[in-house]
Amino acid sequence: MPSDDKKSENSIVDLKYIYFLPLIHLSISVGTGISCFIVAILSGDVTSYIPLLSETGDIGAQRVIFIIGGILMGVTAHQIMTFRYLLQRFYFLKDKYHWQLLNTACYFIGLFSITVLIIVIGFPARTEVTTHTVAAAVFFVGILLYTCYDCFLNQHVVQTHDLIGRKLRILQKARILLCLGQLLSCFLYLVIYPLAQEKWIANHEKRPAMKTPEDEGFWIMAAACVFEWLSIITLVAYFACFAFDFSNFHITLQAIPYNTKPPEDSSSKKSDSSKSSKSSKSSKGSEDSSKK
Repeated sequence: MPSDDKKSENSIVDLKYIYFLPLIHLSISVGTGISCFIVAILSGDVTSYIPLLSETGDIGAQRVIFIIGGILMGVTAHQIMTFRYLLQRFYFLKDKYHWQLLNTACYFIGLFSITVLIIVIGFPARTEVTTHTVAAAVFFVGILLYTCYDCFLNQHVVQTHDLIGRKLRILQKARILLCLGQLLSCFLYLVIYPLAQEKWIANHEKRPAMKTPEDEGFWIMAAACVFEWLSIITLVAYFACFAFDFSNFHITLQAIPYNTKPPEDSSSKKSDSSKSSKSSKSSKGSEDSSKK
């Protein structure tokens, strides 16, 4: 019969190659974006002059690719955030407790952003313009807040923890640049796009996806599209950086019941009963001898 310790060891799931997850997220993001863009051009739904990301997943086959890819990106991003949260908990074990609270808050901000991403995916820009635009703005702000928050927490880790080597210190500098790039791109997109949309609607009946350089308001709409793509690219690149952090760790999972007291073995019960019977007999013998 295997011992309880052996059974406990067998119930542990060891996730050794978690650094593949950010690379999978990168592959899904790049594959989804390129596939939607190519299919949309071949279908004649957009021109090659940098459409909005949502315009490449509005209808037809690219809509299916956009939904599937978006859901997979959301799922993998959620797992990455969870592993990141666990790594930061390890780093903050010897720090003051408020760092643990900040890490938890950062994690829930990220989860909220991923939830809003599902709304963006579910409401296409062609038919649900207002809902899609508002949800996209909330997603961009939320995910930007998460990445900047995470970068701030990691800066504290880099400055205080002994396990951080030269490679991760250089990586932190790259993270700061990506955060600044994402912040600038997202800000310019949120400022320029409403102006570009208003000007486009006032001058054209066709959709912005069919814009050409000869159209009135082409350049301001193209600039908004560029900044949207830059926001997504810097975000995906930031998540890809987690592969370097995860390469130094592995995650273990185990189900532990609330009642951790091991069940009594039948053989131990028999031995206990035999011992008690022997002790009772000896006590009776000692009593008889004392009477005599």
